[in-house]
Amino acid sequence: MIIKRITVGNYKNIETTTIDLKKMVALVSINNYGKTNLLEAIRFGFDFISASAKQRNSMMRWIRGIPLTPALAGKEYLFQIELEDNSLGDYKYVRYSYNFSWFNDQNSGAVIVDENIETRPNESVRYTAYLKRQKGLYRAGKNVTGFRKISLAKNILAIDVLAAIEGIEIGSVVTKIKQLSYKMCNALELNKSFTPSPIEFNFEKLELDYLDNDIPRALSILSKESPEKFDVFVETVKDLFPEFEDISLQYYALSNEEKTRYESIVSSEGDDQTELHELPYRIKDEIYRLVIKSKYINQDISMEHMSTGTQRIMWLIVNAIFGSSYGINLLGVDEVETSIHPKMIRGLLESLNEILDTSSMIVTSHSPYLIQYLKPEVIYIGVPNEDGVARFKRIKRNKIKGIIDTVRALETSVGEYLFELMAGDEDSVEILKAYLEE
Repeated sequence: MIIKRITVGNYKNIETTTIDLKKMVALVSINNYGKTNLLEAIRFGFDFISASAKQRNSMMRWIRGIPLTPALAGKEYLFQIELEDNSLGDYKYVRYSYNFSWFNDQNSGAVIVDENIETRPNESVRYTAYLKRQKGLYRAGKNVTGFRKISLAKNILAIDVLAAIEGIEIGSVVTKIKQLSYKMCNALELNKSFTPSPIEFNFEKLELDYLDNDIPRALSILSKESPEKFDVFVETVKDLFPEFEDISLQYYALSNEEKTRYESIVSSEGDDQTELHELPYRIKDEIYRLVIKSKYINQDISMEHMSTGTQRIMWLIVNAIFGSSYGINLLGVDEVETSIHPKMIRGLLESLNEILDTSSMIVTSHSPYLIQYLKPEVIYIGVPNEDGVARFKRIKRNKIKGIIDTVRALETSVGEYLFELMAGDEDSVEILKAYLEE
């Protein structure tokens, strides 16, 4: 399943924005503009789909998400996604959307206002609608004539109800929509992600959970379930760090004596039987450490002791590999260049672009270096304005050559030139706007 386009809007200071997804897309702007808010708006949209009715009711009342700028006041949150999946046959291309009204001062709102499901067999024909929420109607499939009635509460999505109806033709489409997955990667302090800990707080961990707090453990799972993907990780890191001679995982398992000692701590003898204490954590059966052998260091070193920049590069590579391996359709990375030397950015972006398969990645940056290493058509630029609204636009295709000619004449880079325009006076802003799509 590949996400081809995503539209989101009216969240915090984000105006309705459409992003055509490739393997990698970049949001660039000056500081404190709205790049992170856009990533959060996308995550909010995915979370809303998978949330319970009770959770949705709270989300539609979440004060921190409600638009506060006058230009967006009172507007409905909008989420739309277009995807492609060969397994869906005649429903191969899907466009799904919903919007809701935010809770307001008049004690109203917090209502799902509209929702649509549309599909088509190929991109040369128009979409066919299978859901008309505002009319309370749905169509079971392309071979079914007419629409049937569907009754929905204000915090219930139609896909929740349709997923429970057996035998409908669009059931597979609904399943794909509900399986959509997004992960936002914005951690700045990564040492804990590489530091082995014997304590585990989530007893039912999934592979993806370890990406946030135990990357060596995540890699151990990858090495067992997808050894070829683990080899990709190793080779990618070696390409970026030629001084690394070997990358390995060290494994340590609790002995029977240690397990017995642990059991004696968490249990106590009752009158007739052993009573287990209900603790919010447990001791892991094994722990892992990611170890690097470098020609510049006289002994092997654990990744937890490496520099922040090296940890972040490792972390990004692992997330990209897991995204393609475990069904994360979209990854959002805030300020991808943080702690990474500018000379490493190009190699990192190229590596991430190679690793991403069916997944896409949206990265944000306020660095001119990022722009010069990406194609113009995948860069969305924050348009300067005075109304506090974040608007991201792409460069017009017919303007790209003009920009290149200008930067050559000025003996600068495309990134530096565009950032000068973004941070410049009114005349600079007008020049920038002339380059961008409407």
